[in-house]
Amino acid sequence: IFPNQLASNLSGLESGDIEVLGSARFSKKWVYKLKEIHKPIKFLTKEKVNILLLAEKDGVIVDGKFIPSIYKEEIKKTISLLTNFKEVNLVIKHHPSRTGPFGAPDLGPYKSKKALNILEDEKASTFQLINECDVVIATFSSAIIDALILKKKILILQYTSPYRLVFEEHIKNCTINNLEELKYSINQILIKNFEID
Repeated sequence: IFPNQLASNLSGLESGDIEVLGSARFSKKWVYKLKEIHKPIKFLTKEKVNILLLAEKDGVIVDGKFIPSIYKEEIKKTISLLTNFKEVNLVIKHHPSRTGPFGAPDLGPYKSKKALNILEDEKASTFQLINECDVVIATFSSAIIDALILKKKILILQYTSPYRLVFEEHIKNCTINNLEELKYSINQILIKNFEID
C-alpha cells in the first residue's frame, strides 16, 4: 500500500501486489484498510466511556520568540475535569514532537497520573485509538479527520487555544467554549451511553 504512484514505482515491487490509496490521513479508503490492518487494543474498557484526548504542541518558535498554541492552564483544568468522571477512561495520545527522539523531557500540561498516557505508536497508533475510543477531543489536530471519517463523537476545545479554530466551521455541534460546556457535553454523552433500553 502506497500513498502515491511515485512511491509505488520506486518500491520495485510487482504491480499486482500494489495498491495506491493516497494520504492515510485524508482518505476513506485508507481508513478502511487501516481498520483491516490494526488489531483491537486490549487495554480499553467496555465498562466506561473511552475518551481520547489528542495532545497538541505547546507552540512554535518564530524568529527566536515562543508563540503558544495552547493555554497550558486550561489544558490542565480540562484533564482534571475529565479524570474526575468515574465513568470515563481518559486516554491521552501525546504529540510526537514531545515524545519522539527530539521531544521535550516531560509531558507538559498533558501530564496526568489518572489518565492512560500513550507516548508511542508501538502501544497504539493515533488511528487505532480514534477507531476504538467512543469520543475524540482535540484542539486543532488534523487527526480529527480520521474521527470524522469514522463518525466518532468529536469535541473541539476552542477555549484551550488563542486562535480561532477551523473545525468549528465544518463540524456541527462540536465546539466547546469553556469548562462548563465540556462538563455538560460529557454528562450528556454519559447519559446516552448508559441508558437502559
